[in-house]
Amino acid sequence: MYDVESKPPTGERSTRTILLVEDEARDAELISELIIESGRHGDRVLHVTSLQAALQTMAAEPVDLILLDLRLPDGVGLDCLQTVRQESVEIPVVVLTGVEDEHLALSCISGGAQDYLTKNELEGRTLNRAIAYALTRSRELSERRRANDLQRRLASIVEASQDAIVSISPDGLLMSWNPGAERTFGLGEVEALGRPFADFVRPLGADGETTDLSLDRLLAADQGMPIEMMSRRADGQRITLSVATCHLRDDDDRLIGLAAICRDVTEARRRRAELVQRNAELTLRDEQMRALTQRMNELIETERSRISRTVHDVLGQLLTAINLDLHWIGRRVPEKDERGIAAKIKEATELVERTVTEVQQISVDLRPSVLDSLGLAAGIRDELRRFQKRTGIRVDARIEDRASIGASAESNLFRILQELLTNVARHSRAARVSVGLVLRDGQLELQVADDGVGFAPEADRKLTSLGFLGIRERSLAIGGRCAIESAPGQGCRVSIAIPVAQDG
Repeated sequence: MYDVESKPPTGERSTRTILLVEDEARDAELISELIIESGRHGDRVLHVTSLQAALQTMAAEPVDLILLDLRLPDGVGLDCLQTVRQESVEIPVVVLTGVEDEHLALSCISGGAQDYLTKNELEGRTLNRAIAYALTRSRELSERRRANDLQRRLASIVEASQDAIVSISPDGLLMSWNPGAERTFGLGEVEALGRPFADFVRPLGADGETTDLSLDRLLAADQGMPIEMMSRRADGQRITLSVATCHLRDDDDRLIGLAAICRDVTEARRRRAELVQRNAELTLRDEQMRALTQRMNELIETERSRISRTVHDVLGQLLTAINLDLHWIGRRVPEKDERGIAAKIKEATELVERTVTEVQQISVDLRPSVLDSLGLAAGIRDELRRFQKRTGIRVDARIEDRASIGASAESNLFRILQELLTNVARHSRAARVSVGLVLRDGQLELQVADDGVGFAPEADRKLTSLGFLGIRERSLAIGGRCAIESAPGQGCRVSIAIPVAQDG
């Protein structure tokens, strides 16, 4: 095998590889010269002298065209063409032979050759035309095969699809009906073809009512965007369809019809409706539970207030009376107290005084009286003072007393502050805590920030602990929002914001 490559003009490059199968050296040289003469600059000619060499070359590298002699050392006549075509049906073949045989020529064309040329009448122009035609014809056949393959694949997809896939003429009549359509509508192809598509589907409105389907609506619909429609199967069963359409156009961009994909979403729609209903029920239940929790908190606060007043007033008065009686008895003990009665009275008096202090503390813990008498700001200041005294943690406070949010909201906000301070004392290992109560943008914001250890990497579950859940629930109960920020070693900041409004 050897290469014969024409010298292309400057700027051109080799674009085709032509395999010349010719055992006569003189004929091969002539054909190569004719190829150059024909003006096919840049074409590369590979010359081999046998069918076996031709097959090896075709296997080794891409070949665009074969010029085939029908009299070779290892093949004669139509057998040569059949041998080459068995190796590849894609490569175009032009037969070059010295035999003028009309029957052989027809057999070669029928066998897949693109042209049949006799060597004794061969010219550059004739050869060039045959090569150009063979390449063009081969390209068209290849493209047609690819188009047919694609069409078969698409047809297979349409046939195998579980969805109904139909085509509709420009006047709205059904032109095709796949097995998925038969399953969806319960109607065979013969009964469906030629009928208006509008006989099978009706658009669903937002209110669930159906309207007549017009072809204009199908044409105006966004291509590929599904529209929910209602249909009735042949057995009378009502189904809901998701219908997506696209326009079918010819090579001149003229509308020749529509394609529609209809998916049965009856069950999916039913499940979606159930989920919506279930979600509504859960939302209602959540609201009811939140209202119940709020009511329980209000009852607890009322009971705390009652017990606090009882402890402070009743027990306080009783203990004060006992203390007065002890003082009265002490004044009447003889100066010479041989039995040590005075010492016992003193011990009893001190015990009563400590009990009074404890009763006062219990009363404040149950419900600080300052919260009811002076309001939220004063109650927070008093709570912060007692927290700093009790824990030794320094408190920086900025408390504004400029908004009234109602007794219920004040109680909830105060209890939130107590819970946050408890968390600081128990878990934060903080040296300082900052507390702010400010009015900003129509909302009253409570902020508590500490300089403690913050949340450990695995401590996301802290946000779902009972303490934080209680804080969130109390915030939601009074129409507020809760934000928690923390990072390991950077402390924790909690913000509660509630709208400023009078408690009805």
